[in-house]
Amino acid sequence: KPLITCLLPTAEQIYKEFKFHYPNAKILLANPEPSSKLSPEEQRQAMYSRIANNDWDCIIMSHDELTKIPVPLDIQIDYVEERLEELRDNLYFSSLLSEDGIKKQDLKRLEAKIESEEQKLENLFAKQNKQKTKSSYDFSSLDIDHIFVDESHIFKKMPFTTIHHGVAGLDMNPSERAMHLSMIVRSLRKNHNLVDKGLTILSGTHISNSMAEIFHLFNLIIPQKLKEMGINTFDRFAKTFFQKESQSEISIGGKIKEKERFRYIVN
Repeated sequence: KPLITCLLPTAEQIYKEFKFHYPNAKILLANPEPSSKLSPEEQRQAMYSRIANNDWDCIIMSHDELTKIPVPLDIQIDYVEERLEELRDNLYFSSLLSEDGIKKQDLKRLEAKIESEEQKLENLFAKQNKQKTKSSYDFSSLDIDHIFVDESHIFKKMPFTTIHHGVAGLDMNPSERAMHLSMIVRSLRKNHNLVDKGLTILSGTHISNSMAEIFHLFNLIIPQKLKEMGINTFDRFAKTFFQKESQSEISIGGKIKEKERFRYIVN
């Protein structure tokens, strides 16, 4: 039961093209059906019911609708636990990079993030304990076994941690939709016992602003392989493949400042 997710303006076009080439295919253009009797959430639940209880050859859905599909609580817990593991690894890894001049405030920043994620994990456990019965659909109940993400660069701002806070060009502000996609892919792989499979990303503009986007791509597509290679955190990945360079740049105020950037890929 594959799912194609795309921009809203192109969803209907993809649906028509699919029907033209495969007229006998059972395809769903997944949009909540307007109803004066149902609330928007009830309309969405009705759509999830159609997805879960029919054997579709393909489901076509906009990015916005994808990010509204609830993520199972156990997947959210796994996701936060992995974030905690990454943060703790960064604390350890920072000692191995002490010659690079890691600052105390950077370490304190990591410690504060760990506390924040630990609190988030406690809240998720409390929510899980209160949830006695399943009253609505989540992604795992839809039985989707492959996701094709068109214009996938929209989801490129994944969360990551680093001790290289002084390096220019690293965008540390993740987007909610990117995190949502990451958890949904995790749920899909868990449901169908897949390792680094079940996801196809399509885009013409993947790497545009930062070398961190290279890491995000690999971490979304082949996370298990990165773990096996010991480069599943940004700092370990950067230590292996990226090279920093310091260069004088003119600031907005007209002053000359030294800026560090990851400029080269070492393979």
